[in-house]
Amino acid sequence: MKKFLFIIVMVIVTLAGCGRTSEEPSFTKQGMDAIDNKSYDEALAYFETAANKKEDAQLVFRGKGIAYIGKGDYEPAIENLKLALKKASGKVTDLEIDTSFYLALAQYKNSDRAGAISTYTNILNFNDKDARAYYLRGCVYLADGELEKSLADFDNAINTNVNDYEMYINIFNNLNNKGYVDQGKGYLTKALGIKDSKDDGLNKGMIYYYLGDTENAMKFLNQSKDSGNQKALLYLGKVYQLQKDNDSAVALYEEYIAKAQNTQGLGAVYNTIGMCNMESGNYQEALTNFSAGIALNEGESIQELLFNEIVAYEYLSDFTTASQKIQEYISLYPNDSLAQREYEFLKTR
Repeated sequence: MKKFLFIIVMVIVTLAGCGRTSEEPSFTKQGMDAIDNKSYDEALAYFETAANKKEDAQLVFRGKGIAYIGKGDYEPAIENLKLALKKASGKVTDLEIDTSFYLALAQYKNSDRAGAISTYTNILNFNDKDARAYYLRGCVYLADGELEKSLADFDNAINTNVNDYEMYINIFNNLNNKGYVDQGKGYLTKALGIKDSKDDGLNKGMIYYYLGDTENAMKFLNQSKDSGNQKALLYLGKVYQLQKDNDSAVALYEEYIAKAQNTQGLGAVYNTIGMCNMESGNYQEALTNFSAGIALNEGESIQELLFNEIVAYEYLSDFTTASQKIQEYISLYPNDSLAQREYEFLKTR
């Protein structure tokens, strides 16, 4: 199964079209729409046309940089994002800050950790209250083996936004994934001290889940569920997974899907159900759920869903389809070394 480091990032800002007086969207806007649909080559073609039409150069370079990130082609991504920043008017706005976050991501993905740290530092030099920049720079320090520097940045992140439960959880996951379990749990313990009169039990339940305290997690999550908070269903499912009760977990995830008012985020839920199915040996059911998630085409979960679909076909001994799917996957994610190894394995079947 495919595992991913819990790191990064919370980005993408919707851009309004520019440079047109008619109702037809600008080529830049069409390029950004193509990025939303993960059609990165199509997006790059739109941006080339936008450049030829003399649309806003800063937005064009920025769009190209984001598209190249989507393709996993980080060198041209960095080049274009730097050009976008050079085209700025000189006044730092939200656009320049957001572009800088993309630049740091591309640098990190390109194994230029020093460059990413420098870019996050530039953001913090402009706004020393940017919790996200502290958090992400801390993640890079941690990946670089600089524990003390990462902890200092994580502390600044939570001190800047003390009531952000998700921040505490993200910090825990990063530290836990690197083997710093005690340090990670320290942040969770701090989160339990948040005075939040608006919490219906969900946030406390989430923290107890990550602490491995299933009894208290159940208590608070059921309290949240009874108050009508549907998100509690997801974490109750996670608690049942901890208890190795995949059937109960799947039932809760399916209840969440049935009650969802829209499809946003459901790709990840289908992926989780599929993983439960796989653990239970129900490979055909897993494939059905992975396929349902893939049909939603959500950027946050689509890559993992596509990979897990291939694994499900392998467990079903359908190596012909698995081989076809892995080739399609590699065309989308050519830098995925695990997929390359999987492809070599499938060529032997």
